[in-house]
Amino acid sequence: AVRAISPALEPYLPQYLHLLSIPSETHRIPASLQGDALRRAFEEAFAAIVTENARQQPMVLILEDWHWADEASDSTLRHLAGLVPHHPLQVVVSYRPDYERKWANPQNNTPLVLQPLGEAETAAMLRSVWKAEQLPDGLAAQVHTRTGGTALFNEEVARGLADEGKVRVENGRAV
Repeated sequence: AVRAISPALEPYLPQYLHLLSIPSETHRIPASLQGDALRRAFEEAFAAIVTENARQQPMVLILEDWHWADEASDSTLRHLAGLVPHHPLQVVVSYRPDYERKWANPQNNTPLVLQPLGEAETAAMLRSVWKAEQLPDGLAAQVHTRTGGTALFNEEVARGLADEGKVRVENGRAV
C-alpha cells in the first residue's frame, strides 16, 4: 500500500512496518538508528507519507483530542507543521484549552476557541438525545452545571440517565 502511494516512500518501509508491529526480515530498522536519530526517522517517515498523499490530492488531516498526545507525537506534529505551507495540506487539531501547544507556527496557525455550550444549548441536546419535546424544570440547569457545558459530557450524562432508567420519555415529555 505504501508503494502504491509513491515509490519515493520505499526508504521509509522499515519505520512504517515497525510502527504497525509488522515483522520484516527485508525491511529492518538499522541497529545503529537509536535515540534521537530514531525519533527523527519516525517523524520523517510520518511527514513523508502525509506530504506524498497531499501531493497527489489536497488533504485535510484531522487529529482529535491532542491534549492526550505524548511528547513523541507532539514532536512529530511540530515537524509536520513546518511542512504544511509547502503542500496542499491542512491540519486540524482539537485539544482542550489547558493544553500547551508547542507545534504551532503563528504564521500558519489559526486557533478557533470553542466556548462551552450555554444552558439553552444543553437543554436542546438533552431533548435531542432523549427525543423529548419537554424537560423537567431545572434538569437542563443541573446537567449544564455538572458538565460545564461540554457537549460530549452533556451527551454522556443524557445517555447515562436514560440507560440507568432515571429519565424516560412519556408522550414527548422527559420524566
